[in-house]
Amino acid sequence: MLARYERQRRADVTSRRIAIDLLNRSLLTDFLPVHGARALSLFLVDRIGPLRRALMREGVSPVASQPRLMRGEML
Repeated sequence: MLARYERQRRADVTSRRIAIDLLNRSLLTDFLPVHGARALSLFLVDRIGPLRRALMREGVSPVASQPRLMRGEML
């Protein structure tokens, strides 16, 4: 059962790890266009309410990659 749960969660864990890694790398680089892209992205997320809410909702509770048990569905 734990192996199946791990397989089902793998996509979510991997996508979050990659996103965090990209954000960290964007902060550490000296390449100015990357700083601009990060700033523009954060600005847009701040200004576009539906986008911000969608990102927050997915960050808190990623529906697509949740196992059925976590969504409250019966097996």
